Amino acid sequence: MTELIERKIRLHAQHLYEKRGQADGSALQDWVEAESQVLGNSILAPLYRKTRTEADAG
Repeated sequence: MTELIERKIRLHAQHLYEKRGQADGSALQDWVEAESQVLGNSILAPLYRKTRTEADAG
C-alpha cells in the first residue's frame, strides 16, 4: 500500500520538475512538496509516515 503512495509522490515530483522546465538542483524541494500535497489528500498518510519512520530507524 505504501508503494502506491510513494509512486504517486514520485509522479507528482516528476510533474513539478517538468513544470519548472526540468532545471536541476531542486529534487529534494520537489519531493517534499509532492509528498506534502499527496499525503495531504490521503487517508493512508499515517501508515505511510509510520512505515517511512520505521525504515529510517532500522
